[in-house]
Parts: sequence; C-alpha cells; structure tokens
Amino acid sequence: MNITVYCGVALGNSPAYKQSAIDLGTWMAQAGHTLVYGGGGIGMMGALANAVLDHGGNVLGIIPQFLVDREQLNPRIVNPVVVQTMAERKKLLCDNADAFVMLPGGIGTFEEITEVLSQIKLGFIAEPVFIVNIEGCYDHFVASLNELCRNGFLKEEESPYTVVASIAELAAVIGA
Repeated sequence: MNITVYCGVALGNSPAYKQSAIDLGTWMAQAGHTLVYGGGGIGMMGALANAVLDHGGNVLGIIPQFLVDREQLNPRIVNPVVVQTMAERKKLLCDNADAFVMLPGGIGTFEEITEVLSQIKLGFIAEPVFIVNIEGCYDHFVASLNELCRNGFLKEEESPYTVVASIAELAAVIGA
C-alpha cells in the first residue's frame, strides 16, 4: 500500500512527535508499505523517511525544485521526483496514495490535509484519511471539523476521517 504522509519540516516541542514519525516509518517498512511524502530531509519529514529507509522500506519523495535549491531534499532518496510547483507536488502526492496520514506538523500540513478532505467531499478521491493525534496535538483541528458538521457546513459522510492517538492504533486500523 502507498501511504501518503503529511507532516512538519520542524520537529515540534515534544519528543513524542519525532518518535511518532520514527515509529510510523519503522512500521511502514516492516509491513511492506511505501512512504509517499514531500521529499524533505529535515524535521518530521526527515525522521519519517529515514526510519523507512533504515528498515529497508520504499520511499517516494516528491519535492518542488525551489525546496531542492534550499537544500531540503532528503539526500538518501534514490530517485526523487522533482517538480516545479507545490500544486504539482500535491497532485502527485494524491495520485500516488492508497491512504493519507496526518502526523504533527504546521500550516502546510493543515493546508495539505484540508485539500485532501475537500477533494473527498467533491468526489475526486476516496482514499481513507487518518489523523494521528499525538498528545492531543490535533484536538482543536478535530473539534473544528466536528463544529463544521454540527453547524451544517459539512456532512460527516462528505469528509470521512479516522482519528487515532498513536502509531500502534493506526497500524491496527490500517493493517499489514
């Protein structure tokens, strides 16, 4: 299974965030899943991809040229896909996904996962979305999605997602 993972270029304030990236990468490699991600070599993205590679797994990194120029490409990726724009990157991340996972991250992570949820609502994609809520980092985001439903702006069936609290719970839901 190709799993597109969205996460931060920073590590955040809690060691649990980085550990979640390492645990996810380790599990993905051991379960035979392929990581599809933004190609970065720093922060959560780097920790995730390096864990996959450290355990013999497969990684598809998709990165725009301007980030390569800023030296943010993970040098361990054998055949990165270098595109010109963020829009191209996001399209390829979606096109190559059998599932989407949201790990802790910043505004780019929010933007990417909300675009996925919007595309599901519009019927363009149907793959499952998993929000990994490490130490409650996405409590407010999930509450906001629930408020959209409560206020009649979003129907639950139009934007399905599953919230899990750990990588172990995610692995149990997704399976091998």
